[in-house]
Amino acid sequence: NPGLNIVADFNFTEGCQNTPVTFTDASIGSPSGYTWDFGLDATPGTDATSTPSAVTYATAGAKIVELTVTEGTCSNVLSKTVNIAELPTAAPVVTDETCFGDNTGAIVLNPSSGTAPYDFLWVDGPITEDRTGLTSGTYIVNITDDKGCSFDTTVVIDAGTNIIADFTFADACVGSPVTFTNASTGSPSGYTWDFGSGAAPGTDVTN
Repeated sequence: NPGLNIVADFNFTEGCQNTPVTFTDASIGSPSGYTWDFGLDATPGTDATSTPSAVTYATAGAKIVELTVTEGTCSNVLSKTVNIAELPTAAPVVTDETCFGDNTGAIVLNPSSGTAPYDFLWVDGPITEDRTGLTSGTYIVNITDDKGCSFDTTVVIDAGTNIIADFTFADACVGSPVTFTNASTGSPSGYTWDFGSGAAPGTDVTN
């Protein structure tokens, strides 16, 4: 009688770094034992079932995946190379607001890695790479490269200086001194007073 004929084989779809890759057993001969080795930087690194869990790779590059199938004392081994694509990333250059609420914030995204060209989708709607006219706050963008690998980047724009002019005084009679007291908030560094017609002095530049 002929011996058992088992042949290891498996299928997969090449994926992206930190993105699940599914391996499907395609062995012939009804093996009863399976040993998977998913290669460098894989999680999980091994499996002993015919239906392994989805595997993620912490690094990009060519990964050697090996499947050994057994039945009784017979075994067969197959290795295949799985190419894991690098995720896109970005090195944003941020311009914060100059003055509070003046919408002068800006983001130059500077995408890199992965495979150009890139698509962009900001959580608040725009699909452009860079942004201008922004108020302070947190902005999140999804970058997807030409291989379908995607990465989220969070950018924070700080609020500009928030200064509010205010002052107090007590009404007085003509010819009597009137004391004005600065009550501005936000620690302004410059002051320009105009006391109006007939005042002496008419202006001042102190606090």
